[in-house]
Amino acid sequence: MRLKFILLFAFILILPAVYPLTFYDSDCYDDGRVIFTVMANNESKAYTKDIKVISDGNLIDGDWSAIFLEKSDIKNRKYGTFTSKEALFNAEKTYNIILDYTLIENATSQHNETLNFQVKCLGILFSCSLLNLTINDCYTEDNKFTAVITAVGLRQSKRSETDANKALSFNIKSENNYIDKQKVSSNEGDLPINYSISYLKNDQYILQFEFKDNLVKSMFVEFNDNIFAPCSWEKYSYVKHYDLKECSTKAEETSQQAEPGKPAEENPAKEKQEQETNETISNETTVSQKSEEEISSKSIIITTVIFVIVGIAIIVLLKRREITS
Repeated sequence: MRLKFILLFAFILILPAVYPLTFYDSDCYDDGRVIFTVMANNESKAYTKDIKVISDGNLIDGDWSAIFLEKSDIKNRKYGTFTSKEALFNAEKTYNIILDYTLIENATSQHNETLNFQVKCLGILFSCSLLNLTINDCYTEDNKFTAVITAVGLRQSKRSETDANKALSFNIKSENNYIDKQKVSSNEGDLPINYSISYLKNDQYILQFEFKDNLVKSMFVEFNDNIFAPCSWEKYSYVKHYDLKECSTKAEETSQQAEPGKPAEENPAKEKQEQETNETISNETTVSQKSEEEISSKSIIITTVIFVIVGIAIIVLLKRREITS
């Protein structure tokens, strides 16, 4: 029994010692990011590109501060910090995080390990990554201009909402000159002073203003740089910061009436139908005329034959009378 114990103890000693990664520190930010640091305890390497960060069953996208982690006097090898992308931890709750990784001892010895820990978040306040801007529609109708705009990211949380009047900047081009809210008269500039913007639903806003005897030809809208200065185009190149759209008039869309002095636009389908109808009528008329001509020709032939027969009969009768007399 003692011999078996000695052999087992010796076998354990020759096995490579495996000390998995341990949790060191974490924090949750109001832009929806989580940052945590883990520490390596042995010479076994854990390559960060192969570490899976999982929360609520989802893979979390982010960046590591080191290429691999191992026990070392060099801090950026012993400690590895992971920074997630923004707007991934938006709820006010405690998130469970799992690290699924592999410790590599040598070319033939690998150990699959997991590390579990929790991070408490207070909920998102604002993230530049959620911004997105689109003009859905814009038109002038009955001396009134209307535009529907989707501005994602102005209502990201209950703790913070951004007023669309301050968050958005506009530029319009009109058919005739108008006076904008900067008191400048031009056919291109800011919105008129009598405009209004109100929230509809699903991040959609409606912009309206009276525009008597005028119409908007195009509209440009962008996020206000003064408010969203941290949301630079260089850092958030994937965010749609602005939009430009040509606008229409409802009269053009709903009416097919011709302009004064200009003939109405012909309907190709209707024209084709009328052409086919005219051809049918023409063909029927031609057939009718041919039938009448054939009937008339037959009548003439029959009349001629009858006239010849009657003539021959009369001649025969006259000759018989001459013979008898």
